[in-house]
Amino acid sequence: MYDSTVVMELRGTLPIHTGDVHCIAVHDDAIATTSASCLIQVFNTRDLSEKSYSPLKLHKYHVIHCVFTSDGQRLVSTSMDGKASIVDIKTGKLLAYHQQKNEIGMRICCLSPNDHLLAVGACDGAIGVVEMDTYKSLKVMSVNDDESILALSFTPDTRWLLSGHSVTGDIRVFNSQYLSTKPVACQLTAHELGTHCLQVSPKYTGESSKGIIFVSGGADCLVVLWSISYDDEGIVTVPRLAKLSTFVGHTGPVYSVKFNHSGDSLASCGGDFTVRLWNLEGECLYVHLAAHTSFINSLAFSGDDTLIYTGSCDRTVKVWSITDTYSLSDVPSAPLIDLGPTEVCAESPQSSSILLTETSSRRAKPNNWSVEDVCHWLNSLGLSKYSQTFRENDIDGYELLRLDSQLLERELHISAFGSRNKLVRGIEQLLSAKDKGDTAAITSVQELDEFVCPITHQVMADPVVASDGYSYERQAIEAWLAAGKLTSPMTNAELPSHTLLPNTVLKILIQKKVQG
Repeated sequence: MYDSTVVMELRGTLPIHTGDVHCIAVHDDAIATTSASCLIQVFNTRDLSEKSYSPLKLHKYHVIHCVFTSDGQRLVSTSMDGKASIVDIKTGKLLAYHQQKNEIGMRICCLSPNDHLLAVGACDGAIGVVEMDTYKSLKVMSVNDDESILALSFTPDTRWLLSGHSVTGDIRVFNSQYLSTKPVACQLTAHELGTHCLQVSPKYTGESSKGIIFVSGGADCLVVLWSISYDDEGIVTVPRLAKLSTFVGHTGPVYSVKFNHSGDSLASCGGDFTVRLWNLEGECLYVHLAAHTSFINSLAFSGDDTLIYTGSCDRTVKVWSITDTYSLSDVPSAPLIDLGPTEVCAESPQSSSILLTETSSRRAKPNNWSVEDVCHWLNSLGLSKYSQTFRENDIDGYELLRLDSQLLERELHISAFGSRNKLVRGIEQLLSAKDKGDTAAITSVQELDEFVCPITHQVMADPVVASDGYSYERQAIEAWLAAGKLTSPMTNAELPSHTLLPNTVLKILIQKKVQG
């Protein structure tokens, strides 16, 4: 559903980030972001200026997630270096580290409503629980070596801890009062190929039998609203999970979904570059079709629900104003429309013109693309920073299809090895689509790019994640390291570690794509 009275307008962009933005956390007077640059950046909400102690260099590898305590005094972050850091938000001083066993990377963290407990989720399926008063590790609640913990959230009464899992897509429920090591309830395959995010609603009546509402998003492109309820009359209390509604609209994986603070509406974002606003009946009230030029990994509401902050793999954090935030749930339903990639929604002149241009360029044969069509194609690959170079050199579709790695480096001065590889693979896909007359293949360039090893330029059969955060074919990266190459094939920076972790989710996605 769509209603023109609910709008998002760009208000500003935070100072440039040097890596993909993984997470955003917002409190009354502070905004924190984490990124692939291994840094935590902290900004003032008033003028978006960066705090004097920022950036914080607390981790060796990608910093994946962060969360403020309820009073905004402390910030917790988790990283692929296997550490959770806790800092004083006023001074930037490190207060404590929590070290994961065997330095297995941590992907997620969350705090109980009273800030008494901290839960962290790791790449080996372990969920660690830490007491925030003493920073003492209390329990490891689950271990499943075959999958990562991608999402965690406590219920408002702190009785249950919910977890989202990468491979099975399960949502599991743990008793956080007794710190049970095994789940007491489970929703099997809540999202096919992985549950990426979940959050419990801030609305809570205090009556457990009436249910607690939570929302989840996953690799199946769906947003799902659930309830969890239980009765205290028996000796053993077993929570019950029930699906309330499914929100359909995203055309890519959903990476982040959040309630606003009043709990009467939702916002979601993901791999289709869109931000969507929903009411609790599953009606899409607004969709911004070109919020970023790459995957949107995270979003957060401001304390008064008038702003949304979004962070993306295009290395930007954008600030959006929302009209009628408090009355989203009361907006009348509008006619159902198709929100697919070739449909134009009259959300705003700027967004509509962007979508129309992209649509027309994708339908045209690459050989006939204009220079601007080529620049839109660069945006779809997350390489918009080279658009001006292509314009200055008058690179239209005809010239694009004749570029190779040497010309990109020598004539266009694109020195970054990873960027050149991505461009070459994209051009190869365009040539393949041109030869086959397959225009559908053109639109899937970016999707296929994620499946291709940067070293072999072939679709991966056994993908692994190196310490630079990129995925490679196992045999290729092992041969790279065995040859004494100690730098990242993508960034040319020194690899902090030679540890390789299986990328099970990517392997399943590749198998599913290959099998049709």
